Amino acid sequence: MIEEINLFRMFAAFFTGFFLHQTGFYSQSISSNELSSPSTFGIDGLILLNLILINLLSKFWQPIINISQSALSSSLPFVMTILISILMALLLRKGTKKFFDSKNIIFIGMAINLLVGAFLSACHFIFLAFNFNFPSELFFGHFKWVGATEVIVCFIFFILNFIFRRKYLSYLILSNVDQNFVINRHEQQTSGQLIILIWILILTSLIFSYFGAFVFLSLMLPHIVSKLPILKNHFILQLEWGPWICGFLILILDQICYYFPFFGMEIPTGMLTNMLASFLMILLLLNANKSIKA
Repeated sequence: MIEEINLFRMFAAFFTGFFLHQTGFYSQSISSNELSSPSTFGIDGLILLNLILINLLSKFWQPIINISQSALSSSLPFVMTILISILMALLLRKGTKKFFDSKNIIFIGMAINLLVGAFLSACHFIFLAFNFNFPSELFFGHFKWVGATEVIVCFIFFILNFIFRRKYLSYLILSNVDQNFVINRHEQQTSGQLIILIWILILTSLIFSYFGAFVFLSLMLPHIVSKLPILKNHFILQLEWGPWICGFLILILDQICYYFPFFGMEIPTGMLTNMLASFLMILLLLNANKSIKA
């Protein structure tokens, strides 16, 4: 008996892989650091904290309760991130961009991750104190209940990403060439890098809000693409073809999770990819260490 193919789920998995590659590629380009990613910048942690806080507020605050019980429940965290991004853009226009120099961005990210870890611990305590179920499913991305709304929103940002990439391609190329040259070149370049950082925040929030967390993938997917013989040492080809390859890779992994359950239970795609990405990250760090010693 042939099971019904869930096209919404397949499109969601593809868009997730596509966006994860782009966020990782953009992060590594604007910082000239191959170990950069939304996780390194603290973006993943901030978005997870945002999701958990909204979940916590939905237990107490009636307006949030009404939204959480509606079809807009998964869109609320994403909309909040858009508003935060607009606020950041307004602040940058008023001169705070000097505090977000790409040289310091990773240190800022580390501080944010430490702060988020402390807040997550406090949130976990509050959930336990009030006997609420902690939303642990947020930490393992999956596509089990994907519908038309999520796919349509992803498709809109899929198109917007092409427009964005075309407009800010020069900033990505310059950032990737020589970071010292870029920093001393002009403030406009730094402003462009910050706009790209905001776009990374938006795309990451889109994934986490609708499908849950996919940790380390945005770090590892660009490296996987860069090892392919056809794309190796080709910046533009990796930027153009890499997300398509990664989109189909996540789609295939999700289908494996769907058709090969573990003792009758489907393994979350995010859990599988997190384990694979963590293992690949260890190999990457070992390889980088060997290169330094050589």
